[in-house]
Amino acid sequence: MLLSDDASKAIRAVLSDVELNVLVSMQKSRWLNFLGCLACGILGGLLVWASVAFTQYFQNQRYIELGRATAAKWDRLDAKARAVINAETR
Repeated sequence: MLLSDDASKAIRAVLSDVELNVLVSMQKSRWLNFLGCLACGILGGLLVWASVAFTQYFQNQRYIELGRATAAKWDRLDAKARAVINAETR
């Protein structure tokens, strides 16, 4: 029984040491995990903002080009065509 008691105490001591090391490691890495998650969130937010800004910019450019093309064609229309278009838009 003496051998098994010594082995049991040794195993408990090793497991306590491992548990302590794991807890210390978790406490150290808690802030690193938090900062990593924060950095990923900021990066994701910036990517979403950039993609929305990029698509909105090109969509606005297309609207500007459409307006210019419409204005260029509008000047070439006769009075009857303009009257019909104005009547339909009201």
